[in-house]
Amino acid sequence: MTTPVDPLFQAFLEQARLADEFLAAGRFADARQLIGDLLLVDPANAVLHLQLGACCHALLDYPAARAALERAVALDPLLADGWADLGAVLQTQRATAEAEAAFRRALQLDPGHPQALLNLGHLLRDKGRLMEARQCYSALLEQGHYPLLAIRLATLLPAVYASSEEAESCFANIHNKLAALEHQSLSSCLDPIACGGGNAFYLAYQGRPVAAYQRRIAALYRRMYDPPYKVARKPSKEQKRRVAFVSAFLREHTIGHLLAGVISRLPPDRFDVFVLLLGAPPDDLSQQLAAGVQHFEHLPGSDVNAIAGRIAALQLDVLVYADIGMEPVSYFLAFNRLAPVQAVLWGHPVTTGIDTVDYYVSSEAQETPGSEAEYSEQLVRLPRLLSWYEAPPQVQRSAQDFGLNADSFLYVCPQSLFKFHPDFDVLLRQILLQDPSGYLVLMQGHQPEWTEQLQARFSNTLPDVFDRIVWLPRLAYAEYLGLLTCAHVMLDPLYFGGGKTTLDALSVGLPVVTLPGRTMRSRGTVACCAQIGWFAGVAQSPDDYVKRAVALAREFGATERQALAELARGLQKDQLAVNAFADWLSAAAVG
Repeated sequence: MTTPVDPLFQAFLEQARLADEFLAAGRFADARQLIGDLLLVDPANAVLHLQLGACCHALLDYPAARAALERAVALDPLLADGWADLGAVLQTQRATAEAEAAFRRALQLDPGHPQALLNLGHLLRDKGRLMEARQCYSALLEQGHYPLLAIRLATLLPAVYASSEEAESCFANIHNKLAALEHQSLSSCLDPIACGGGNAFYLAYQGRPVAAYQRRIAALYRRMYDPPYKVARKPSKEQKRRVAFVSAFLREHTIGHLLAGVISRLPPDRFDVFVLLLGAPPDDLSQQLAAGVQHFEHLPGSDVNAIAGRIAALQLDVLVYADIGMEPVSYFLAFNRLAPVQAVLWGHPVTTGIDTVDYYVSSEAQETPGSEAEYSEQLVRLPRLLSWYEAPPQVQRSAQDFGLNADSFLYVCPQSLFKFHPDFDVLLRQILLQDPSGYLVLMQGHQPEWTEQLQARFSNTLPDVFDRIVWLPRLAYAEYLGLLTCAHVMLDPLYFGGGKTTLDALSVGLPVVTLPGRTMRSRGTVACCAQIGWFAGVAQSPDDYVKRAVALAREFGATERQALAELARGLQKDQLAVNAFADWLSAAAVG
């Protein structure tokens, strides 16, 4: 006699099957709804909580994903997938200590868990624990997982170097490891990010020409990743050109703040403008930009081929990347041919090395004679800096508000710590030695380990002035602007200088000292100075840098600051820069 099947149980199974199908098809919102209903029936089902966490993570609802995954591992502490997924969510929320613990718990339960090993490797890399990161990546390659990790492993660099010697050694190692890969047979893959591929972000901070290395890295990826879109249609004959701007950073970020105004002010009678936002959901700045253009679309996730398909369907005349090299999705998108003309802006001021990017859009003042050799793309030298900077409201603060001595001279360098090349230490030490009343004011790193690593280096390279280095926590924007009003000089790092920080400083009349080099990434500040005709902070040599910094700190008073702030208006709301860019776009679109 056959036992009758409970209709409620049958319905539950059918709903669970449908949820699995939705998950497999990437219909995460539908799956989330179904799984929520299933949990009302079976609230203690750890696997359902695991699936709910996966849906919420894919939908970028990180608090809900974390709650679901914490519930999953509470119900089943032996669920390795639950710990691995929880670690990934915690990593996204920058709860790095908790994320590391979750990954290590997953690996205790399943020592070869691929996703836990991969994400733990990324986390350790970001913390600067490169030996441990290499162990994770190497283990995955030995297992046959993530073949593109071979390139990431070859280009692994620390955010903060312990010494100039380490920087030299790392650069030499990259050369040797790339050479070894170039003579190996390499596995191919269809999904570059799922196969472990990524951009070599820290290569730009070496203080060396890197165009040859960028080309070599791109050529290796080209061997392993065969992009689906290789030939774009011919330029249209329409009067209005279809132009799209792609980036994950057209939001509350330097790239968004300086380029959103340019994009939204392109003449609508000449261009049909698309903004394609990658990654996280739109924020306030993204939404303001969306209101200023004809088309706006959010393209989340890391499925490069699917995103490429969506962009190809737009039938563009020109595709402009605001940045390439800041994150992996836009990097691998650029291997496709999605428009007859493809260009990149200065969001990451280094050449891409990718042969399907036709133009690098810079400015005359940011380049030097022969700069073309630094680019794999055709270099475009616009007559003005390409930005739309709106000076923020001034926020007046005193040194005491930051726990600083009002009688001291404050040399502020509010840059990310990966910009502090060891060669810069010599200049910092000399400034403080020549100004016994001076204090160097720095911001703590995005990762606590970066701060610790730089402090350890400074204890060796600046031992006699180490007690006059002040570390402030990362400040809210208003407080950072207040700090600029009570500082005496802003110091531009060697090799990779400031951009928006320079504009912020000049807007409040704070002098900036810079030593421009050959490459664009070291010439943002001198380009600003050239555009307004102020060169008091532009040094000709390391000794001159020190001399100018100390002199400006002591001699640049309120009158001079007011005059500099007036000059800096020439960098703000620059319609001439927008017009020049629009003219170039029109000409490029014709082909």
